[in-house]
Amino acid sequence: MEIAAISGTILTELSEEDVRCMVEDGRTVRDLKKILTDPLGHSRFRQRLFSEGLGELQDHMPLDTWERVQVVILNFCADELTAEELLRMCEEDRVEQVERLLQKPQDPNWSGSTANAKSALALHLAAQNGHVEVLQLLLEAGAYVNASKAEGATALHLAARSGHQEVVQILLEARADIDAATQEGATALYCAAERGRLEVVQLLLEVGARKDAASEAGATALYVAALFGHLDILRLLLESGADKDVATEEGNALYAAAELGHVDVVQLLLEAGADKDAATDEGATALYVAAGRGHLPVVRLLLQAGADKDVGTQEGTALHFSAEAGHVDVVQLLLEFGADKDATTEEGSTALYLAACRGLVEVVRVLLEAGADKDVASDRGITVTPLYVAAEAGHVEVVQLLLESGCDKNVITEDGATALFIAALRGHLEVVQLLLDAGVDKDAVTEYGASALSIAAESGHTDVVNLLRDAGAAENAEA
Repeated sequence: MEIAAISGTILTELSEEDVRCMVEDGRTVRDLKKILTDPLGHSRFRQRLFSEGLGELQDHMPLDTWERVQVVILNFCADELTAEELLRMCEEDRVEQVERLLQKPQDPNWSGSTANAKSALALHLAAQNGHVEVLQLLLEAGAYVNASKAEGATALHLAARSGHQEVVQILLEARADIDAATQEGATALYCAAERGRLEVVQLLLEVGARKDAASEAGATALYVAALFGHLDILRLLLESGADKDVATEEGNALYAAAELGHVDVVQLLLEAGADKDAATDEGATALYVAAGRGHLPVVRLLLQAGADKDVGTQEGTALHFSAEAGHVDVVQLLLEFGADKDATTEEGSTALYLAACRGLVEVVRVLLEAGADKDVASDRGITVTPLYVAAEAGHVEVVQLLLESGCDKNVITEDGATALFIAALRGHLEVVQLLLDAGVDKDAVTEYGASALSIAAESGHTDVVNLLRDAGAAENAEA
């Protein structure tokens, strides 16, 4: 069978034997067009076949042993409405309507010139929604398998993200770029791992996807699987040899899982040998962030794995972070594992100081029972102790605990202010009473000559003034 142009030029030929077999098999004109796609370089949708005496050969017609078939290749139509209709039919999985529109023939790679049309391609809509038959029609019509949206996502990204395994398989067979990345650096494997699409991740790994391809932020498929707690995907990636310690600016996979309290993920990463003490640029480790977030089971796992208890940032260690956040159980556990109870921040603050600042009674109690130094002073411009900051804030129970523990009740700042002075200044009557009952120096004065009584009077705290006078505070105390 000769396949000729209207001009008479022979474009290609089919052997008599091949034609006979096709006829016997009940093949149709549509099947012939598919066979001619490669030699002609155009899909069946653009081909129009003619035979002498029959005119145009319709797709449904059975093949016959024609000696010559003439072919015309149609140009794509450039109709906005048709382009928009194709997008809509692809999104709605209207297979017959998609076939009809492609037969016009409509270019599967042109979505029109409107702003809405430019935001999507027909292949993307079919892939994203898992419409297998529509996808196959579009690929057959010549849709560019690696065409991308404005942000760089291809049909493979969208199918992987949505978990459409069959669509992913079809796209890969159509030679989709398995490691194509979006503008943010995300590959199809990354997208599938992020969304928890286990079967798609397995398929992509089997066909050789780069398992350690990283986004612009440095995140890999393993990192996002850990971040979102996708345990089975994480296990699969670890088994495939993915780097368990690759890190973003916000830490590695272990850090991400610890921060969000993914206990099983943390355990799996530790079993796989992840670096338990890997730190961010600021010095924060998985233990530090888990402690600060109050994830007790994660903290226990990390401590049992031998994580460094006392490494930290300028703002302190895991003990500081958990104490300031009020996580009593975490503080207790850290102390049981030997965390340095008197470690200080860059400003000299201990965990006890931070807990006293916030009035966290139970945290203060636990730290005092563990033997934390009651009088370590923090430098916040003036050197102040836990008692001073608790008195300043009016934390009555904390003040009481500190006094009962035997803290220095008369310690002064550089300018001579005592806990009694600051409590009087702030008008904290109950704190003043506690301090007086503890026998503090009620007549101490600052370097500016102010006493607790004078500052309370100046501040208008009449009840405090009366209390101090009743306690025998001198009216004209001197330095």
